[in-house]
Amino acid sequence: RERHFGQWQGLHLTEVAERFPEEYARWRAGDPDPGADLEPLHDLGERVGAALQEAADAAPGGTVVIATHGGGSRQGIGHLLGWDTAVLRTVGSLANCHWTELRHDDVRGWQLRAHNVGLITAPVAVDAV
Repeated sequence: RERHFGQWQGLHLTEVAERFPEEYARWRAGDPDPGADLEPLHDLGERVGAALQEAADAAPGGTVVIATHGGGSRQGIGHLLGWDTAVLRTVGSLANCHWTELRHDDVRGWQLRAHNVGLITAPVAVDAV
C-alpha cells in the first residue's frame, strides 16, 4: 500500500493546497511529517521495509519481484538499507515501469545494486499498407 494521506485522501492537490495551505507547504518542502494525519515517512519506510523483508525471508537465496508505488518503494528500501529520510530525498522516485535492485549478503546486509532502471525501447517503424 502506498502512503496514507490522512485528511488529504481522495482530494486533488489543488484542493489540498486550498484547504491545508500550511501542511501542503511543509509537504512540498519535504517535511517527512507535515501534519493533516499524513503517514510519516519514517512509518511508511518501516511498514514497507517489513513487507519487503518478509517477502525476501519467504524465498531464502532466491529472487523476489515486488510491484509497488515509487514513494513506498523508496522509503521501504531506505529502511532496509538503514538510510535516513534526508538521504532518501536525494534519491529520485521510481519512474513508471522502472525498478530497484537490492542484494542481501549475510556479512554486509542489504546493498543497493541499481535504482530507477528501465528498459529503453526504440521506436518501431511501421510500413503503411
